[in-house]
Amino acid sequence: MKKIVTLFLFLNIFLNLSSAQSMLDSVQINGTVKGYDSGVVKLLGSFADQNYFADSAFIDASGKFQFRQLHPYKAGLFYVIMPDYTNFQLLLDADQKFELTSAKGDLLKSMQIVGCQESELYYESARFQVAQEPRYDVIRKKMEGKKPEDADYKSAQEDLKKVGADYKAHLAYFQKNYPNSFFTKFKMAGQNPEVEEPKKPNGDLDTLRQVIAYRTKFWDNVDFTDVRLLHTPVIFNKLKRYMTELTPASPDSLIKSADFVIQKSLSNKELFKFISNWIAVYYTPTKTTIMDGEAV
Repeated sequence: MKKIVTLFLFLNIFLNLSSAQSMLDSVQINGTVKGYDSGVVKLLGSFADQNYFADSAFIDASGKFQFRQLHPYKAGLFYVIMPDYTNFQLLLDADQKFELTSAKGDLLKSMQIVGCQESELYYESARFQVAQEPRYDVIRKKMEGKKPEDADYKSAQEDLKKVGADYKAHLAYFQKNYPNSFFTKFKMAGQNPEVEEPKKPNGDLDTLRQVIAYRTKFWDNVDFTDVRLLHTPVIFNKLKRYMTELTPASPDSLIKSADFVIQKSLSNKELFKFISNWIAVYYTPTKTTIMDGEAV
């Protein structure tokens, strides 16, 4: 009888401790992905263009798995790698105790998340964009082989404007309803400026002014005070494109662009460090093919 009582007390203490530990955990992501019955699920974090191992969990016969730990993950974009190497993304900030459900072979459309606003918004936006793809396909086919003066081409351009207006309204919805969310900052940072069409005195398109205007506005939607963006690919992707595609490959032009973006990054020491280091390394004379990389 004493042994039974002792065992009962031990189990009670163990269960209470487990419950207390669960309350103390900063991370408790409970996932269910139907169609999987075994294997290891890996969680990879992001930093610029790199991924790092953040966690792993076993998936059981009913497709359930759990990421759980005491300390929170760094806010950013994460990739959940399933046993068959398909993956889906999570955008994490402070909310790291939540539930997700999905299904093998249809991870995006069937994804349901409860308790993590950033990831909920991420998938709301992703599903909207997927739904728009057929509209773009129709427009592309309408333009194929047509000249700008053709009626079908002009009609397709009008269709394209309507799709663009819908996308702007989509972005405006998040800006209005979730102005301070990490998702909104992440989404807006990835947007490109509108292409202007400045004209020369003779009416021709002034392509030089067009490129300069585009390059000048390229960083307008980026919040340089938000270090969380560094833990997504958005800063790296924009920086590389800005320096290698939008800036002429001459030392004077590169130095001007480098100074422009570095000045913007001074509001956050981590972003400043990353951006200035990336430029310095990328244009190291022994690594770059441009003339006078040392000057840059």
